[in-house]
Amino acid sequence: MIGRPREFDPDVALDQALTLFWSKGYEATSMMDLVEVIGANKPSLYAVFGSKEELFLKVLERYQSRLGAFAAPSLTQSSARNGLEAFLRALATFQSGPATPAGCLLVQGALVGSEESRRIAKVLCEVRESGIGMIRSCLERARQQRELPPRTDVDALARYFGTVSQGISVQAASGVPTRALHDTIKIAMRAWPEP
Repeated sequence: MIGRPREFDPDVALDQALTLFWSKGYEATSMMDLVEVIGANKPSLYAVFGSKEELFLKVLERYQSRLGAFAAPSLTQSSARNGLEAFLRALATFQSGPATPAGCLLVQGALVGSEESRRIAKVLCEVRESGIGMIRSCLERARQQRELPPRTDVDALARYFGTVSQGISVQAASGVPTRALHDTIKIAMRAWPEP
Protein backbone atom coordinates (compact mmCIF):
# COMPACT_ATOMS: atom_id res chain seq x y z
CA MET A 1 0.00 0.00 0.00
CA ILE A 2 1.35 3.40 -0.96
CA GLY A 3 1.34 5.94 1.87
CA ARG A 4 -0.23 9.36 1.55
CA PRO A 5 2.15 12.15 0.47
CA ARG A 6 3.80 13.84 3.41
CA GLU A 7 2.35 17.25 4.30
CA PHE A 8 4.79 20.12 4.15
CA ASP A 9 4.77 23.77 5.08
CA PRO A 10 5.17 25.86 1.89
CA ASP A 11 6.87 28.66 3.83
CA VAL A 12 9.47 26.28 5.27
CA ALA A 13 9.79 24.62 1.86
CA LEU A 14 10.62 28.00 0.29
CA ASP A 15 13.43 28.49 2.80
CA GLN A 16 14.74 24.99 2.11
CA ALA A 17 14.61 25.60 -1.64
CA LEU A 18 16.31 28.97 -1.14
CA THR A 19 19.24 27.35 0.65
CA LEU A 20 19.52 24.66 -2.02
CA PHE A 21 19.38 27.05 -5.00
CA TRP A 22 21.76 29.43 -3.22
CA SER A 23 24.35 26.74 -2.63
CA LYS A 24 24.04 24.87 -5.95
CA GLY A 25 22.72 27.42 -8.43
CA TYR A 26 19.61 27.08 -10.57
CA GLU A 27 20.82 24.70 -13.23
CA ALA A 28 22.62 22.29 -10.89
CA THR A 29 19.53 21.93 -8.68
CA SER A 30 17.22 19.19 -9.89
CA MET A 31 13.62 18.50 -8.95
CA MET A 32 14.89 15.34 -7.25
CA ASP A 33 17.21 17.51 -5.12
CA LEU A 34 14.25 19.66 -4.16
CA VAL A 35 12.09 16.63 -3.36
CA GLU A 36 14.83 15.22 -1.15
CA VAL A 37 15.55 18.46 0.72
CA ILE A 38 11.93 19.53 1.17
CA GLY A 39 10.68 16.03 1.91
CA ALA A 40 7.64 16.17 -0.33
CA ASN A 41 6.89 14.29 -3.52
CA LYS A 42 7.04 15.87 -6.98
CA PRO A 43 3.25 16.15 -7.47
CA SER A 44 2.96 18.02 -4.16
CA LEU A 45 5.75 20.42 -5.12
CA TYR A 46 4.24 21.02 -8.56
CA ALA A 47 0.79 21.57 -7.02
CA VAL A 48 2.07 24.21 -4.58
CA PHE A 49 4.85 25.91 -6.54
CA GLY A 50 4.36 24.98 -10.18
CA SER A 51 7.53 24.28 -12.12
CA LYS A 52 11.12 24.42 -10.92
CA GLU A 53 11.37 27.79 -12.67
CA GLU A 54 8.33 29.16 -10.83
CA LEU A 55 9.71 27.89 -7.52
CA PHE A 56 13.04 29.56 -8.22
CA LEU A 57 11.32 32.88 -8.99
CA LYS A 58 9.47 32.69 -5.65
CA VAL A 59 12.76 31.87 -3.92
CA LEU A 60 14.39 34.83 -5.68
CA GLU A 61 11.72 37.20 -4.32
CA ARG A 62 12.34 35.91 -0.79
CA TYR A 63 16.11 36.25 -1.20
CA GLN A 64 15.82 39.82 -2.51
CA SER A 65 13.55 40.76 0.36
CA ARG A 66 16.02 39.44 2.94
CA LEU A 67 19.10 40.88 1.26
CA GLY A 68 17.33 44.18 0.73
CA ALA A 69 16.29 44.39 4.39
CA PHE A 70 19.86 43.65 5.45
CA ALA A 71 21.83 45.88 3.06
CA ALA A 72 19.66 48.43 1.22
CA PRO A 73 18.94 50.73 4.20
CA SER A 74 22.66 51.58 4.25
CA LEU A 75 22.23 53.46 0.98
CA THR A 76 19.96 56.00 2.69
CA GLN A 77 22.57 57.26 5.17
CA SER A 78 23.03 61.02 5.13
CA SER A 79 26.52 60.61 3.68
CA ALA A 80 26.15 58.75 0.39
CA ARG A 81 29.81 57.69 0.50
CA ASN A 82 29.45 56.20 3.98
CA GLY A 83 26.18 54.62 2.92
CA LEU A 84 27.71 52.96 -0.12
CA GLU A 85 30.60 51.60 1.92
CA ALA A 86 28.18 50.31 4.57
CA PHE A 87 26.09 48.72 1.79
CA LEU A 88 29.11 46.86 0.39
CA ARG A 89 30.13 45.75 3.89
CA ALA A 90 26.60 44.52 4.58
CA LEU A 91 26.65 42.52 1.33
CA ALA A 92 30.00 40.99 2.26
CA THR A 93 28.74 40.09 5.73
CA PHE A 94 25.49 38.64 4.38
CA GLN A 95 27.28 36.57 1.74
CA SER A 96 30.13 35.24 3.87
CA GLY A 97 28.40 34.64 7.19
CA PRO A 98 28.20 31.19 8.75
CA ALA A 99 24.39 31.09 8.86
CA THR A 100 23.88 31.04 5.08
CA PRO A 101 25.49 29.51 2.00
CA ALA A 102 28.54 31.44 0.83
CA GLY A 103 28.17 33.85 -2.05
CA CYS A 104 25.08 35.38 -3.58
CA LEU A 105 22.03 33.70 -5.08
CA LEU A 106 21.97 36.37 -7.81
CA VAL A 107 25.45 35.30 -8.92
CA GLN A 108 25.39 31.61 -7.94
CA GLY A 109 21.99 31.15 -9.54
CA ALA A 110 23.23 32.76 -12.73
CA LEU A 111 25.68 30.01 -13.51
CA VAL A 112 23.27 28.59 -16.04
CA GLY A 113 23.89 27.71 -19.62
CA SER A 114 21.14 25.64 -21.16
CA GLU A 115 18.40 26.92 -23.43
CA GLU A 116 15.82 25.89 -20.81
CA SER A 117 17.45 28.25 -18.30
CA ARG A 118 17.53 31.31 -20.53
CA ARG A 119 14.56 33.00 -18.78
CA ILE A 120 16.18 32.54 -15.35
CA ALA A 121 19.47 33.98 -16.62
CA LYS A 122 17.59 37.00 -18.00
CA VAL A 123 15.68 37.58 -14.75
CA LEU A 124 18.88 37.35 -12.69
CA CYS A 125 20.60 39.81 -15.03
CA GLU A 126 17.69 42.24 -14.59
CA VAL A 127 17.87 41.90 -10.80
CA ARG A 128 21.62 42.54 -10.79
CA GLU A 129 21.05 45.60 -12.99
CA SER A 130 18.46 46.89 -10.52
CA GLY A 131 21.15 46.64 -7.83
CA ILE A 132 23.44 48.78 -9.96
CA GLY A 133 20.52 51.18 -10.35
CA MET A 134 20.28 51.48 -6.56
CA ILE A 135 24.00 52.29 -6.42
CA ARG A 136 23.56 54.81 -9.25
CA SER A 137 20.80 56.58 -7.29
CA CYS A 138 23.07 56.75 -4.25
CA LEU A 139 25.87 58.22 -6.37
CA GLU A 140 23.54 60.73 -8.01
CA ARG A 141 22.51 61.88 -4.53
CA ALA A 142 26.20 62.14 -3.63
CA ARG A 143 26.79 64.38 -6.64
CA GLN A 144 23.84 66.59 -5.69
CA GLN A 145 25.15 66.80 -2.11
CA ARG A 146 28.59 67.70 -3.48
CA GLU A 147 30.21 64.57 -2.10
CA LEU A 148 31.28 63.91 -5.68
CA PRO A 149 32.69 66.32 -8.26
CA PRO A 150 29.98 67.69 -10.59
CA ARG A 151 31.53 66.03 -13.66
CA THR A 152 31.66 62.54 -12.12
CA ASP A 153 30.56 59.83 -14.55
CA VAL A 154 27.94 58.39 -12.22
CA ASP A 155 27.04 55.57 -14.64
CA ALA A 156 30.63 54.32 -14.87
CA LEU A 157 31.16 54.66 -11.12
CA ALA A 158 27.92 52.76 -10.42
CA ARG A 159 29.05 50.00 -12.79
CA TYR A 160 32.40 49.87 -10.99
CA PHE A 161 30.85 49.50 -7.53
CA GLY A 162 28.32 47.01 -8.93
CA THR A 163 31.22 44.97 -10.25
CA VAL A 164 32.88 45.19 -6.83
CA SER A 165 29.69 43.94 -5.17
CA GLN A 166 29.44 41.00 -7.57
CA GLY A 167 33.13 40.24 -7.09
CA ILE A 168 32.54 40.16 -3.35
CA SER A 169 29.96 37.43 -3.84
CA VAL A 170 32.33 35.36 -5.98
CA GLN A 171 35.07 35.72 -3.37
CA ALA A 172 32.64 34.83 -0.57
CA ALA A 173 31.58 31.71 -2.48
CA SER A 174 35.27 30.80 -2.67
CA GLY A 175 35.50 30.91 1.11
CA VAL A 176 37.18 34.28 1.57
CA PRO A 177 36.36 35.40 5.13
CA THR A 178 34.27 38.46 5.92
CA ARG A 179 37.19 40.42 7.35
CA ALA A 180 39.23 40.00 4.16
CA LEU A 181 36.23 41.12 2.09
CA HIS A 182 35.88 44.22 4.29
CA ASP A 183 39.58 44.99 3.74
CA THR A 184 38.99 44.74 -0.01
CA ILE A 185 36.05 47.13 0.25
CA LYS A 186 38.24 49.64 2.06
CA ILE A 187 40.61 49.58 -0.94
CA ALA A 188 37.73 49.75 -3.46
CA MET A 189 36.39 52.88 -1.77
CA ARG A 190 39.59 54.68 -2.75
CA ALA A 191 38.04 54.89 -6.22
CA TRP A 192 35.54 57.42 -4.82
CA PRO A 193 36.44 60.72 -6.56
CA GLU A 194 37.13 63.51 -4.12
CA PRO A 195 35.05 66.66 -4.66
